[in-house]
Amino acid sequence: MTTNHANDATSRKPLRLWPGVVAAALIVLLSFVGPLIVPGAALVGILGGMVGGLAVVVWWVFFSRAPWSERLGAIVLMVVALLATSRVVHESIANGMMGMMLPFYTMGGTGIVNALDADDGVLLWSRNAAADTGKAVPDWGVASSPLVIDDLVIVAVAGELVAYDVATGSPRWFGPEGGGGYSSPHLVTIDQAPQIVLLRGGRTISVAPADGTLLWDHTWQPGVSIVQPAVTVGGDVLIAAGDGMAGAGIRRLAVARGPEGWTVEERWTSRGLKPYFNDFVVHKGHAFGFDGSILASIDLADGTRTWKGGRYGHGQLVLLPDQDVLLVLSEQGELALVKAAPDQFTELARFPAIEGKTWNHPVLVGDVLLVRNGEEMAAFRLSLVD
Repeated sequence: MTTNHANDATSRKPLRLWPGVVAAALIVLLSFVGPLIVPGAALVGILGGMVGGLAVVVWWVFFSRAPWSERLGAIVLMVVALLATSRVVHESIANGMMGMMLPFYTMGGTGIVNALDADDGVLLWSRNAAADTGKAVPDWGVASSPLVIDDLVIVAVAGELVAYDVATGSPRWFGPEGGGGYSSPHLVTIDQAPQIVLLRGGRTISVAPADGTLLWDHTWQPGVSIVQPAVTVGGDVLIAAGDGMAGAGIRRLAVARGPEGWTVEERWTSRGLKPYFNDFVVHKGHAFGFDGSILASIDLADGTRTWKGGRYGHGQLVLLPDQDVLLVLSEQGELALVKAAPDQFTELARFPAIEGKTWNHPVLVGDVLLVRNGEEMAAFRLSLVD
């Protein structure tokens, strides 16, 4: 008996390891090394990794020569591991992006939301947000910018919110019905609670990012919402009102969370600053923005205007807080630097940047300033202070 068992053990063929090693090496090459060498190969890498993983499973089950108990036991352990890790890893991995794709999201004037691979522009998924919400496209088109929070990309179509899964594009929740305008969902934190504020005509709403539950709302005069809200240092919310022709003013809201839910109280309403479709900024207790086509500043304590000056048409601006400077892009395509100071209007510099009607926001990325309109685009490198 002892001799027969010894003969069986010595006659058993050894494990065939090399196919599994080759398949594992291919997974590493296709999934990790390949995309590093060829940045546009991220999708190929993911598919190659999936095929390689399948090859490893096939080899182990049918060609490894391991005892069947070990073959099936390993498969069970793999399934359990996948189920367990899907509960704790980031959604982009659990949902199939494998943590490798770097998607970005766009929303067009007809309400089409696209998820694109940042490396090569490959379309990952697409949704018609106008059809999903049942909203008609506004006269000037959909102008909402996507907001990405955790595993959600959230957009607004004519005042109605919809959240999509970042990996699959499946709708996750819809916001309260109704509303109108061109504003974008705006992430703020009030009383340590993240929330999405949306100006949508006569009614401003705030919803929970996770499921779109209404937290609070505030009704003001009917109008067409275009600009974004702002938050003061103390946590109050600034909203603007207007119609299709001009701005009507700014209102400061005190928002607080109590034992029975959220409360909203008007602190003041001011016509000292009337943004139309030009966003305003908050800096050191004051708000700066366009009052029609002229820059203006108001005191956030009571809404009184502190100065008004400089004609830039329906331009846009961004705040450079460290320099106490407003970077203004005029409707005529000029760039101007204006002091973000409450005492008086002071223009520091102005020069032509691009030609043509310019309604687009300037963007500052590091030391590069990007400006564009419907005709051309330009980039300027700004000098940094050592």
